[in-house]
Amino acid sequence: MRGSVGLLLLWLTLFSVEAQWAVRGKIVNEKGQGIPYAGVSVVGTFDGASADSLGGFSFTTRSPMPIILVVSHLNYTADTLRISRVEHLEKLRFVLHENKPIELAEVMVSVSSFGVGEKQKQTTLKALDIYTNPSGNGDLALGMRQIPGLQDVGDREGFFVRGGDAHETVVNIEGVRIRHFFGQSHPNAPARSRYPAGMFSGLSLATGGYGVENGGALSGMLRLHLAGQSPSSFSLGISPLFWNVGQGWRSAARKCYVEQTLSYSNAAYVKWQLKPEHELVGANDGWGYTARMLYAPSERDEIKSLVLLNHDRLGSKYDVPDAPNAKAVYEGKDDYAFGLFHWQRRLSPRRSLSVSSGYEYRRSERQERLAAQTLWGQIIEDHNAQIHIRMQSRGSGWNYRYGADYFYRHYRPNAEMPAMRQSEAAAYAEASVGPWRRGGITAGLRAEYDHSLDRRWVLLPRVDFTQKLWRGHTITLDAGRYAASDERYILLGMMPQKRSLSDQYNLTYEWRPRKNQILRLQLYDKTYRQLPFYLNDRWAQDGKGYARGLDFFWKAEGLIPNVEHWLSYSYADARRTSLYSARMEQPDFTARHTASVVLKYWCAPITSLFNVSFTWRTGMSYHDPNRTGEAYMNARTPSNWNMSASYNYPFRRGRWSGVLVLSAHNLFNSNPTYGFRFARSPVNGVYPSVRISSPYPQFYMIGLFLNLGVDRRNEILNTDLKLNN
Repeated sequence: MRGSVGLLLLWLTLFSVEAQWAVRGKIVNEKGQGIPYAGVSVVGTFDGASADSLGGFSFTTRSPMPIILVVSHLNYTADTLRISRVEHLEKLRFVLHENKPIELAEVMVSVSSFGVGEKQKQTTLKALDIYTNPSGNGDLALGMRQIPGLQDVGDREGFFVRGGDAHETVVNIEGVRIRHFFGQSHPNAPARSRYPAGMFSGLSLATGGYGVENGGALSGMLRLHLAGQSPSSFSLGISPLFWNVGQGWRSAARKCYVEQTLSYSNAAYVKWQLKPEHELVGANDGWGYTARMLYAPSERDEIKSLVLLNHDRLGSKYDVPDAPNAKAVYEGKDDYAFGLFHWQRRLSPRRSLSVSSGYEYRRSERQERLAAQTLWGQIIEDHNAQIHIRMQSRGSGWNYRYGADYFYRHYRPNAEMPAMRQSEAAAYAEASVGPWRRGGITAGLRAEYDHSLDRRWVLLPRVDFTQKLWRGHTITLDAGRYAASDERYILLGMMPQKRSLSDQYNLTYEWRPRKNQILRLQLYDKTYRQLPFYLNDRWAQDGKGYARGLDFFWKAEGLIPNVEHWLSYSYADARRTSLYSARMEQPDFTARHTASVVLKYWCAPITSLFNVSFTWRTGMSYHDPNRTGEAYMNARTPSNWNMSASYNYPFRRGRWSGVLVLSAHNLFNSNPTYGFRFARSPVNGVYPSVRISSPYPQFYMIGLFLNLGVDRRNEILNTDLKLNN
């Protein structure tokens, strides 16, 4: 008997020595964000692994129980954990505390920019809060128009920021400037974004106060960051307008992640919702392909890449003022390609280097016909290339970054016109320091040289002061000079002689009483110089202008049970010279008062999320040739209000998760007036006109989004409400 017991004990001992355990888990910081490249190891062995870009790790060990794990990172305080049961090895979670002497304190972060997404410390909204805003109809660009400081123009593309034209706001992805962020659209209608919101995890909209690292903008800067890795998955989206299918693959070692999406859209569903004066003709469809990759070849390196391909065809009829009871035919075809490569290397615990490069191509064919007569035709071909270099160092109470940019553009505005070439080089340096308690200064200088314009260096200094008044209250004062070449010149086939300039001053107050509550108030003053205009049959570029006002934003959850809301209001006093007038007048893309309300209600008994949004703005100015007087913008549209609503039903069936979405845009048919189209010549001394409005009274949409492998219901629902399903 004793011999049998001894053999059994020996067998158990050998088993415990030779058994192999799987160790899996995640390493996060105090905010729940994954810590890339953190190391985890078993004490007394060589077993261990490094965390991936999401903080996840996985390895095997033959070490006998109990096991002692050590987790460490140069920027965080190390942690240890003693494990005595095998089942505890599969779902480990380490929370590391930041080493404050290495990182800048949070009070050093300016609140001037409107942060969106997990990568921004000054986050105001989640990345998809704006994506499924009911008034956005599932589009990133349209959903953002309810953010304070942006104008809802409604009949053209672009982000109109604080009295600035659309070309004054720049969009960049990982530091690469995007000139054609919007797709082609029907005349007098806003275009949708080419880039789906699901590929981005961090967004930052700066309506003022953006640093020297990014240039080319007079009024605003939208910075986008590609999302990180996810587990392998399959996704499917279906609606009457489009379908998309996507697949994500992550390697076993979690060093590589590839995600691809293919989509197709057809506007046949829109026909029955159009107003009688609008009609779709010919082909109205398009397809798109998106692929992004994240690769970590070593603990110090991270590589991101993105490829986007689009092809669209459009055709429509609409009333024109030139001939009574006649309709013009618009036809367009658009091809677009974009590629991005981003590499970041951690040179040391306090220094990093990143290099981004991108190439963008667009070819667009458009024409408008009236009966057998071609009113106008255009073939645009545009090539853009850029390289962006950034070096960053940080230490105890300081942070500085410097780098350089190079841009090249080859643009042909029409097949009959010669191509224009534009090249620009820039260098920048910026430093942040905290010389006093709970406050800091960020100062920088950007120098730009455009070989195609005035051929001289333009210096653009910028500075901001941030002070934390008391717990949850922060104030920022920033000032800066900005420059950009005017896109309106280039679109007309003319190269401007010099860059337009603007000086901006912003005072921002922010209050965060709780995690999901924020109140922001910002006062701003902006002046323009060297704006272009056309007068007496010649181009000039000594126009000027100003924009001043305030923006208010309040977002909260929990004040009313199961209800989340955000309110915004903007006041803008803007006057400037227009393209065809040297007088200082209110531009036709700026409303003096703009307000919006978004409400979300989670109904637990039926596991459903209800959303509703309201928008209101005062009228905008326009030029009426039938009115005489000195003013060029001599008329004003009526004010406009809009209401939209959506319903979301999340569900889960086995490994499949999904959300059913129903939405109604312009629910009460507000029939807004965005302006008027006037005939090219008068009839009996009067210029006939046609009102520009929304092409449909209401717009109803249904969509079904399915995911296999990853539960993304909360991403689609985008709410801070606690969903208990």
